[in-house]
Amino acid sequence: MRSLVTFTFGLSALCAGAVQSQVLEFPPSAVLVAQRSAEGGPAKFAVGPFSEEKVEFRTVEGIRHSQVWKVREPSLSTGQIAASLGDQLTGKGYEILFSCIDDDCGGYDFRYELDLVPEPAMHVDLGDFRFLTAWRSEPEDYLSLMISRTATGGLVQLDFLGDEHSVVVPVTAATPQEAASPVATEASVQVVAAPADDVEEALTSVGRMSLDDLTFATGSSDLSEGQYASLARLAAYLMSNPDKTVALVGHTDSEGSIAGNIALSKRRASSVLERLVSVYGVPRRQMEAEGVGYLSPRASNLTNEGRLKNRRVEVILTSTQ
Repeated sequence: MRSLVTFTFGLSALCAGAVQSQVLEFPPSAVLVAQRSAEGGPAKFAVGPFSEEKVEFRTVEGIRHSQVWKVREPSLSTGQIAASLGDQLTGKGYEILFSCIDDDCGGYDFRYELDLVPEPAMHVDLGDFRFLTAWRSEPEDYLSLMISRTATGGLVQLDFLGDEHSVVVPVTAATPQEAASPVATEASVQVVAAPADDVEEALTSVGRMSLDDLTFATGSSDLSEGQYASLARLAAYLMSNPDKTVALVGHTDSEGSIAGNIALSKRRASSVLERLVSVYGVPRRQMEAEGVGYLSPRASNLTNEGRLKNRRVEVILTSTQ
C-alpha cells in the first residue's frame, strides 16, 4: 500500500477563487523533515547543467517554497524515485524543462550552485543524485526536484514557485506517529523530523556536515545571539554519543591574506565551540576548533553568492570507531 502525500498550492488561479492541487504519491514511509519559504522576488530554477563556469537558470518572480521529504526505504534507488515523481508531474500537465543525473548535471559544481536546505535535513550524495525542473502553463507554475539518498533511504527537496497568495500545506496518509507535523513556513528553515538521527546519518555516511544557519556579526568572529537549529541538533547527537568526538572547522572566502583568514576562521569555530559548551552543555573534551581559511571552497569566490557559501563552519567526525 502506498501513501499519498498531497501538496496543496494556491496558484495564480487562487485569486479567481480556484484552488489547485498537486498530488505526488510517495511510499508510506515518507515524512516531511524540513520546509521554508523565501521572501518574494526573483527566484531561480536550474534549466541547464553546470557548464562554462556557471549553471543556466531561469529567473521568475514569486514566492519560492521548499520542502524536504525523507523516503525511509533503503531499497528504493534515486532513479526509481525520480521516475515515479517525474511521471506523475507529466501526468498532471507539467513539461519537464530539464533533467540530469549527478556527473551529467555538473556534480559538485552544480550542487553548490543550487539553493538547497542545509544539511543534515537535505544531504546530496555527489555520486548519486537526480534533478529535474518542470513547468506548467495553466495555471503557470514552476517546480524542481533534487533527489538523492543516504544509507537509510531517499531524500527529496521540492521547490515550488507560487504568487504572493501561495501556501504549501503538506498532508500525508501515513499513520499519525509517522506523519510529519506541519509547521508555519518562514524564511528560515523549519525542521520537523527527529534531528539527532539525521546528524548521525550525515556524520557517519559522509563524515561531515555544514552548520549553514550560523551568523556572525559583521567583521567579527563572535557568533551572533539567537537560536540555531543546527547547534541544537549537533548538541543532541554529542550528548547522546559521549564516545564521539568532532572537529569544528571554520572556512572563509578568499578576500584577504591566507594567514588572516585562517586565524579568523579558527576564531569563529572557537566561538561555536564555546556556545555549544555554555548554552547546550556539551563536554569540551568532545570538540576541537580549527580553521582552514579559504583553502577548502565549496563555490567560486568570483561572485558574492559564491563567497557567501564559502563563509561557513563545518563539523567533522574525528572518531575512528
